[in-house]
Amino acid sequence: MTSRILRIVGLVTLAAVGAASVAAVALLRDRVAITIARAPSSGARGPDPLALLAEDLRESREEFRAFAEGTAERLDALGALLERECAAERDALREEIAALRVAVATPPLEGSPRESHAVSPETRPSAPASRRFLSFRLPSGGFDFDRPSRFLVVESLSRVGFDAKSTLHDFSGATTGVRGEFSSRLSHPSEVAHGEIVVDAAALQTGLDARDEEMRALLDVGAHPTLRFEWTAFDTDAVDAAARTVRGTAKGRLSIRGIAREIALPVRISVDESRRIAVEGEAEIRLTDFGIPVPSKLGMIAMQDRVKIWVALRARCAGPAGETAAKGSGG
Repeated sequence: MTSRILRIVGLVTLAAVGAASVAAVALLRDRVAITIARAPSSGARGPDPLALLAEDLRESREEFRAFAEGTAERLDALGALLERECAAERDALREEIAALRVAVATPPLEGSPRESHAVSPETRPSAPASRRFLSFRLPSGGFDFDRPSRFLVVESLSRVGFDAKSTLHDFSGATTGVRGEFSSRLSHPSEVAHGEIVVDAAALQTGLDARDEEMRALLDVGAHPTLRFEWTAFDTDAVDAAARTVRGTAKGRLSIRGIAREIALPVRISVDESRRIAVEGEAEIRLTDFGIPVPSKLGMIAMQDRVKIWVALRARCAGPAGETAAKGSGG
C-alpha cells in the first residue's frame, strides 16, 4: 500500500514539474534570444554577410523610392499630356461645329456645290511630342560595363589590410575604415583609370590592443591620419565581357606616413549580383621604403621588413565618368 502511494506521489510530482517547465518556456520564449555569430577575424577578407545583406536592403529601398518618385513624375506628365491632347481635340471639334452651323445657315447658290467647312486633320493643332511613359532611370540602371563610369566605394562592404611575419608568429591587420572613388571603362580599363582610395590609419586592428598601439605609433597617425592610394594607370591582362570580369595591374602612388612610392597592385575586378563592383588584390611592400622602422623586441623578436597589403573593395556606380555623383559613399 505504501509503495503504491509513493508511486502515485512520484507521478504527480513529475507531472507538476513538467507543467511548470512548459509554463516557464511559455513565459520566457518571447524574452530570450539566441544569437549565433562568427568571431571576428582581423585578417578576414571580403564583406561581412550581414553588412552585405544590409547594403542590399538599403539599395533596394533606394530603387523603390526612385521607382515611386519616377512613377509619380511620369503619371503627372501623362496627365498633362492627355489634358493638352483633349483640349486640342475639343478646340478642333468646336471649329468644325461652328463651320457646320455657318454652312447650314447660308444656303449655297443654285448650281454651285456646297462647300465643306470641316477642319481637315492637317489643320488641327498637333499635340506636343512627349517622352515615353515611365522613361526614368533607376539608380542601378546607370551601370554599363562598356561605358566609362564613376564608382563610389561602399565603406560598410570594403576592407583593406596587411599580412605580416615576425620571428615567432604571423599576424594580420585590417579595417573597414576605407573610402574613395575611381573611374574606369571596365571593357577597356587601360583607357580610363584614375581615382583615390583613403584608409583611416588609426582604424587598423590586429587583434591585440598593445600591438595596435605600437602600430599607430610607428605609422605616426597623429601627424598622418590616413593612408592613400592614388590610382593613375591600369595594365590589362584579360577582360571577359560575358562574365563581366577584369584581371590586370593597377598602378599608382601609395602614401604611408607622408611618404609616397610608386607601386603595382595586381587585381581582379568583377560585378556582383547587385551590380556592385568588387575589386580584390594584393601586393608586397617594404616598410623601410616608407620610413617605418621595423619593430624589434630585445633584438630577438623582429618583424620582417616585407609586408603584404591587400584590398577587398565593393563600389557602386555613381553615373558616367565626369558626372557629379550624389554625396556620400552609400555605406
